[in-house]
Amino acid sequence: MNRASSGLYPPGSVFKIITFATALLEGVPSETSYYCRGKFDYGARTFKCWKKEGHGRLDLQGGFINSCNVYFYNLGLRLGAGKILNTARNFNLGQKTNADVKSEKSGYIPSEKDFEKILRERSLGGESINLAIGQGTILVTPLQMAQMAAAIGARGKVMKPIIADSAFYADEDFSAGSKSVKAGG
Repeated sequence: MNRASSGLYPPGSVFKIITFATALLEGVPSETSYYCRGKFDYGARTFKCWKKEGHGRLDLQGGFINSCNVYFYNLGLRLGAGKILNTARNFNLGQKTNADVKSEKSGYIPSEKDFEKILRERSLGGESINLAIGQGTILVTPLQMAQMAAAIGARGKVMKPIIADSAFYADEDFSAGSKSVKAGG
């Protein structure tokens, strides 16, 4: 199995790029700040930040640079799941990339209607909070995440990935004497 195109995984913190992009698209002011004390209480649940002692007060840029879970929990609640999921779909997540690979899977980014159904069925709450940091109900392939990263570099243009079967270096000194490296070996 080609895990890059067929493995389905929750994207985790790299999905914060989608939440951050949604904030920019929705006009969230860059000075919007939240305080991280290492955890976030929501109803009867406590969601933790990766930094146990917390980050303190962070603005939008600081929340992103520090990959602060608590900042993104708050941002996710502010934006709402629908807007974040829409941005994810606009970056082609949950859809096949159409790269020239065998047995590519599409992943799963729920529609707003499906997400609302999930919210009704789960009594603990916090699905929107989990979504903001790439956990919960979403599944993507590593190839989709690479395509998303490339789209960020291309100012939002989502392109079909091209899978190389070999790589070579023009500068022999750079490659430590090797002019080509075959993929997979």
